[in-house]
Amino acid sequence: MPRRIPFYVLDAFADRPFSGNPAGVFLDADALTAEEMRKLAAEVSLESAFVLRGEAGADFGVRYFTGTMEIPLCGHATVAAGTALVHAGRCSGAGRELRLRTGVGLLTARLETRAGGVDVTLFQNRPEFGTPLSDGQAAEVAAALGCTPDAIAGTGLPVQRVSTGSPWLFAPVTSRATVDAAPADLEGIVRLSRELDTLGVYVFVPESTPVGEVSTWGRCFAPIVGLNEDPVTGSAS
Repeated sequence: MPRRIPFYVLDAFADRPFSGNPAGVFLDADALTAEEMRKLAAEVSLESAFVLRGEAGADFGVRYFTGTMEIPLCGHATVAAGTALVHAGRCSGAGRELRLRTGVGLLTARLETRAGGVDVTLFQNRPEFGTPLSDGQAAEVAAALGCTPDAIAGTGLPVQRVSTGSPWLFAPVTSRATVDAAPADLEGIVRLSRELDTLGVYVFVPESTPVGEVSTWGRCFAPIVGLNEDPVTGSAS
């Protein structure tokens, strides 16, 4: 029996189409199994949010899938889900605070309509910081990224696992060129992700002298969940 499942493709963190970070949003997803959600995310080749009926103090539930697996939280897909709900007339965008039940608990998104779009402010869980990696482990991270250990050690910042629900390995480096040249070894990133229980590696350089509005320059690699590179990663950023 064919089913009709309304869905959107939205570009989050953008003010024009075909930019930012694209996400799929599937409304009325309660009748879907987890495997069907995964297959639909694979079909549209996007990290996707599946919106469910609200319960336990939430306006809606949301589950997140890549084409490979379910993940606990996807920041840009949450932004996209809030926007889709406004466009579909499921909720107001007039300063509305939306309560969403996710894989990392109850999150709040503030929605505000404006000409040409919807502004979404997502309030995530407080970050949890893991133990900084040893020099030997940091050298493995450097090898996977394709830089020398000095490119990491020279920042004076730790390489560590940080999570607001979706865990990432944060790797600070000394230059934009190092960020731009990464990665050298995706299999190495997969191995590190499994060993350290993260979704991937977020490599970044803090700008001591910000250029314009840019205070960090980063990229995110998550091959373990089927994303060799994620254009923008809301939970990591």
